[in-house]
Amino acid sequence: SRDENIVAQMNAISKDIAQTSPLVSDPEAVGNLSEEYTDNKEFLQKISFLAEKYKTIRRVRGDGNCFYRAYAFSIFQQCKSNAEFRAHIYSKLENTLDWLLKLGMPSFTTEDFHET
Repeated sequence: SRDENIVAQMNAISKDIAQTSPLVSDPEAVGNLSEEYTDNKEFLQKISFLAEKYKTIRRVRGDGNCFYRAYAFSIFQQCKSNAEFRAHIYSKLENTLDWLLKLGMPSFTTEDFHET
């Protein structure tokens, strides 16, 4: 049917993207963005602003979860290099089990995940 063909095509596109684009890239120079946006003066100004503050960027696969993946990756990066921040995040996560269970998350998998 037409719907099955559409789903199959979407799955093929998703598979192709997954094979050619990492979830999170290795660091690269912020200036690399300038090469991609040479015709966009406003964007080039924003890239210049970013380059003043940051040396590198990481690209994130644009698959609908990109914002959450970038946000979580940033938190993990901060935890890796900042003990105070890591302790802060850990203290926040310690108190999430009851909250998740109250929201209706299944206790078996949630408790397993929380213990890890």
